[in-house]
Amino acid sequence: MANTNPIKTFLAAHRDENFYLVAKLGKAVCAKLKTEGWAWEVYGQALSRLHRNREASAALLKAVKLFKPGKRRLPLGSLGLHYERVMRPAQARRAYLKSIADAPNHSHAYTFLGSLEWRLGNVTVAEQLFRSATKCTDGVLDEPWYNLAALMAACGRISEAKRAVACALKIDPKYKIAKELRRFLETL
Repeated sequence: MANTNPIKTFLAAHRDENFYLVAKLGKAVCAKLKTEGWAWEVYGQALSRLHRNREASAALLKAVKLFKPGKRRLPLGSLGLHYERVMRPAQARRAYLKSIADAPNHSHAYTFLGSLEWRLGNVTVAEQLFRSATKCTDGVLDEPWYNLAALMAACGRISEAKRAVACALKIDPKYKIAKELRRFLETL
């Protein structure tokens, strides 16, 4: 029998990355869960993936407001990713910086902002952000090392790249893309 609970269906659709179903159910679910920031964030993420940009911005901004200070890292990160998708790097940067201020020991926003700065050609800033992320105690801790290694390799700083990729692999020896980068660096 099909699940008739719209909230459970909404969550299952989110888990399955069924953005159309999340967007379809989102208005009703968020109307029922008015003060639940996570519901607005999930709805906003789906709308962003469907390029329903104004609605996505509104839902994600609502999510940020509903989360308490110190708990806004995730919706601010989602907002930053949304702004990147719609080619608004200055707004993405602001969202990531607010996320960093909200959770300074979490690697998430440092890594996303570092990647954004790298794509924008701000290599020195990207390097500083990746290095800051490697000092964090919360979040995904191997990815900043991998990103730093890739940036160092792209800049021709091979010995630094090798050290950084070794740190990523020390955290997660099965990190596939880091192992591929290490193999590549060994050919240089």
